[in-house]
Amino acid sequence: MMKKTILILLFLILAMSVASAGTVVIDPTSPSTEDTLNAFVEGEESTSFDFYWIKDGATYKSSTGSSSSLGSSVTDAGEIWTVSVWVPESAWYDSFEYGSASVTIEGDVPTFDYGNVVIDPSEPCDEDNLTGYVEGYEDTTFDFYWMRDGSVYLSETDNESVLDDSYTAVDDTWILSVWVPESAWYDSFEIGSASVTIDSCDDVVIEEDETYAPAVTDIFFSVDEGEFVNVDVVYTNNFMTYFFYSSMTDLMESQTIYVYDSDSLEDELRYEFGLPLADLIGEWQTVVGDAGVYETSMRVMDTDSNISIGNITITVNEEEVEIENICPVVSAEDITVYEGELAVADYIVSDADGDILITSFSEPMENNGQWQTEEGDAGVYEVTITVTDNECEITDTFLVTVLAEDVEVENTCPVVSVEDITVYEGELAVADYTVSDADGDILITSFSEPMENNGLWQTEEGDAGVYEVTITVTDNECEIIDTFLVIVLAEEVVDDNQAPELDDIEDQYVEEGETVEVEASASDADGDDLSYTFEGVDEADVNDNQFTWTTEEGDAGEYIVFVTVSDGELSDSTYFRIFVSEADDDGDDDGDDDGDNDGDDDGNDADGSNYEGTDLSVSEVLVMNANNLYSAYDVSGLSLEISGAYFVENGYLETDSGDNEIKVYIEMLNKNSFDAQNLDISFIIAGEECFASFSDLDRNEKGYAVYTVEIPEGLETGKYGLEVSIENEDLDYSEVINLEITSLGDLVEYNTVSDDPVVKTFWDNLMDFLKSIF
Repeated sequence: MMKKTILILLFLILAMSVASAGTVVIDPTSPSTEDTLNAFVEGEESTSFDFYWIKDGATYKSSTGSSSSLGSSVTDAGEIWTVSVWVPESAWYDSFEYGSASVTIEGDVPTFDYGNVVIDPSEPCDEDNLTGYVEGYEDTTFDFYWMRDGSVYLSETDNESVLDDSYTAVDDTWILSVWVPESAWYDSFEIGSASVTIDSCDDVVIEEDETYAPAVTDIFFSVDEGEFVNVDVVYTNNFMTYFFYSSMTDLMESQTIYVYDSDSLEDELRYEFGLPLADLIGEWQTVVGDAGVYETSMRVMDTDSNISIGNITITVNEEEVEIENICPVVSAEDITVYEGELAVADYIVSDADGDILITSFSEPMENNGQWQTEEGDAGVYEVTITVTDNECEITDTFLVTVLAEDVEVENTCPVVSVEDITVYEGELAVADYTVSDADGDILITSFSEPMENNGLWQTEEGDAGVYEVTITVTDNECEIIDTFLVIVLAEEVVDDNQAPELDDIEDQYVEEGETVEVEASASDADGDDLSYTFEGVDEADVNDNQFTWTTEEGDAGEYIVFVTVSDGELSDSTYFRIFVSEADDDGDDDGDDDGDNDGDDDGNDADGSNYEGTDLSVSEVLVMNANNLYSAYDVSGLSLEISGAYFVENGYLETDSGDNEIKVYIEMLNKNSFDAQNLDISFIIAGEECFASFSDLDRNEKGYAVYTVEIPEGLETGKYGLEVSIENEDLDYSEVINLEITSLGDLVEYNTVSDDPVVKTFWDNLMDFLKSIF
């Protein structure tokens, strides 16, 4: 760590020395419109920098190298160009500005002697056309804008402009604003303006002094819940500036209101905002729950009490919740066709997220899931179907069987599988069965009494008993019959025995030569006699629930001891750690008193330690199939009578109705600016350990993997701790997950007549019980 810190300081000192070494230069320093601009850092001509060419606050070009150029086709006379030079970002420091330089493009910008804007007639009535021009420049082309009440009604580009009397009405006030048109050398600018008030041609009205109400833009904008709203107000006495921004705020989101007043100064105006904005400053701190659309306004009043209102529409968006992607699901069935027929894939795809799915097929099928077979194509083809939502890819395979035209297909009988069911009086009994037909024929299924032909029976009080029901399945050529039992119970049968519960044991910290003494304690609701076992330290003395170990020189290290309590049938397990430090060492380098040298009381450090902080983490460790785990039972040399879903493999009793492998899901996140490598994983259960590794993680990458851990054979029924450890140079993480594991040996009973072992399921035992009472 000290080496990394020194190295970082050296790079920072080097970066600071580079930042003060040279000067940013633009050549030539007084360019014309025909010159190419070249930028570099004087004294650092061989060093690479980031160059940004900027005009009027906008970046027009960026490049990385020892120099940068800007062509003359981009520049124009009178423009000011700035080059900003930055030191590029590295693994040791962020990018920062080195310096900047500016030049003005020289050229002939024409000057203009302002004339007098005239509206003729100067005192018009409602039947007069209005003619506008610039006195002294009657032959020069200008941009004319006729405006009333803050809106432009007519715009023309000519040496004069005429406003027809159809536009005007008595008491209208019309303003004519005249602008010099934009050219390649200069922007458009206002030359002047004039105004007239329309009188009635029937009456002569004596004109009185009049003031005008301010003009205010309407605005709309959107924010997310929790963001701060601050509406700005910008005043202008230039109508064309106001007109430009008024047009922009009609089309684009803006948090700035523009105010125009031709006869008031900015400090003569008063602004007031409506709720939810603060009264005078236009601010609002949104919070979660504020999502919605808010219609409010800003009122502007001048010293003559002329009032205008600008409408404000605020849309507060609901805070987005990131949804984790769920992989699509695909199911494909085998298909059979004759030569010359069109083979069409029989498949179903779905996606819980509603994502767009892309489906493709391997040869001989096209990607649309079809294949036009021909004579000579007879055979069996394995086809792979691939489905992706652009994040997760799923594949499945199916067979395409192509038969020669003269091959007669022999009917295959349907297959039925049915399980016994148990319900209580008053519950609905639902048959638990599956039927299938390899030919894809339509199947007809029926049941004997007391069930209906739909496989349902609504039981009632007094129906307690065992009923044998027949299920019949036919494809109209072949009929298959099977039977199952419907067991109706009057009241719930409860297993009296309950598993003991073992209390947690604290970790132990000693020095070499000291003695570790631990007394395990447990409770049992049935009051059964309990026995204890301790595994992990062979040298320890165990007396019932007492664990004693006198350490010696050389024993320094960390030990895990697994403790199990049993009532003869059921058990519970836990574990504790023993930290042994050397006799001449205080056992704690970090100032903590826990002895694990990681500064964390539980030794569980889920974040990596590096120069950027703890940014490597374990997001989740999850056992995916924790509800149905079993341990295989050694039945070598025994002659078993097996029923149900049980079978013998390699001398061990196994079952299809459970898992003897633990599926562990691990997810990790690397938020560092460098890759996470050499991630080693270990799993320990019942004293047996296995190892794996996690794929390297790129910087700012999340990854996950699923691991399979075999359950040791011959375990007793009870709780077992699965310890998961993940380590590399920046990470030391461990976690213990308690799992319920059933021993299949609990299901083996011996026939009292023949002494032959018999595997009995729960339902076999229940049937024996029912036969004894009916």
